[in-house]
This record gives sequence, structure tokens and C-alpha cells, in this order.
Amino acid sequence: MAISHASPVHPHSDDFPEIPSQPVGQPPGPRVLDRQARPFTPETLGERWGCSAEKVRQMFHSGELPGFRLGKLIRIPMIEVERYECAQTELEMAMKSSAIEESLPSRSDAARIAGDIRRVLTTRVPRA
Repeated sequence: MAISHASPVHPHSDDFPEIPSQPVGQPPGPRVLDRQARPFTPETLGERWGCSAEKVRQMFHSGELPGFRLGKLIRIPMIEVERYECAQTELEMAMKSSAIEESLPSRSDAARIAGDIRRVLTTRVPRA
């Protein structure tokens, strides 16, 4: 009996599309990380937020802003920056809505005003 050295053919090889070696839409060659995917330095994050790099370092050291160290260097991942920015936006929105609520009359004030209006409309003024 002769042994065949040919590679076996998968019976349904036409059913599966060939997987491209490079992502669709990218030129061949080494993959380069997107600039936004790279972690921020305190300097680049300070530029983005309009504050000093020292302020970013203080936020990192206090635990307010999660990040990591590469030796002595501080790096803040993009996902943590987005998380922090979203939290700040939500906080600002909450403060704006509470300021609007404070400027409106309270429920007890509204009830008192409605009662005053009702009394004025239902009270008959005697004619002279």
C-alpha cells in the first residue's frame, strides 16, 4: 500500500472565506497604533484639558485620575481620559439642572401662590 504525502483537502474548503492577513482598508506593512489609542503623558493631557502637567500629575497621585507608570513616567490610558471627561460632563449637567430647579419656586411656594389666586378669584367684592 502506497502512502500519499499530499496534504489532506478539507471537504468543505470552499465554504469558508479566506481570512485577510491585514485589516481591510489598511495598506500592507507593520501595523501602526492610532495616535488616540496611545496613552497620554501629563503634558499632552494638560494641553487637551487646558491645565498644567503638574495638575494632571496631582490628579494621578491622588487617585482621581487612574493611570500607570512606565518606570518613572506617568501614562493615562485614553479610556480613563474619556471616563473622566464623561463624569465631568455629567457633573456639569447635574449642577446646571439643580441651578435651574433652585431658581424655580418650590412646591410649597407654588401651592401658596395657587391658593392665593384661587381666593382672589372666588372672593366676591361687595358692590357699593
